[in-house]
Amino acid sequence: MALMTQSEYAKYRGCSKQTISKFKRLGYLDGAFRKKAGGAKRLIVSVIADKLLKQNLDPAYTNRSDSKDDLSQDEGFLKARTWSQRYKAAHSKLEFEAKAGRYVLKSEVRDGVFKATRLIQSILEDFPAKIAPGIALQTEEFKVVEALNKEFGELLKDLSGGLGALLTDESERQK
Repeated sequence: MALMTQSEYAKYRGCSKQTISKFKRLGYLDGAFRKKAGGAKRLIVSVIADKLLKQNLDPAYTNRSDSKDDLSQDEGFLKARTWSQRYKAAHSKLEFEAKAGRYVLKSEVRDGVFKATRLIQSILEDFPAKIAPGIALQTEEFKVVEALNKEFGELLKDLSGGLGALLTDESERQK
């Protein structure tokens, strides 16, 4: 049975003297005080006060160091909390980088590839009908090659122009 002053008991509990005074005023420590022999000074019986506070207080106020079932000291809990914090940090980083434009959503890429493929397909489908009349008239081999090179050059210009327009449209939509 340890007798302590309010200041000593507050230090023992890891809180301020004002907190112990508040507990006394609220009646949480009724029955834990004893008069010192030959004096008017009242001392706290620490064992009784600990039991009374454990009964009367919310678990958030109890001294963490003497709690046996405290989750913050459990190794499994600490690992889980660490992983949770790592996940939150990674998620926040990913969210920031996505908003900064460093990442693109899979659905946006898929839509862009689909549009580009449709553009290429339509240009290539028109190519034989466009080139056939000019080549059919050619009788010399080098003129056929020249006509094909000219038409392929125009085809590539059409493709790059169409794809460039697609990219411009996508970037303007994202703004």
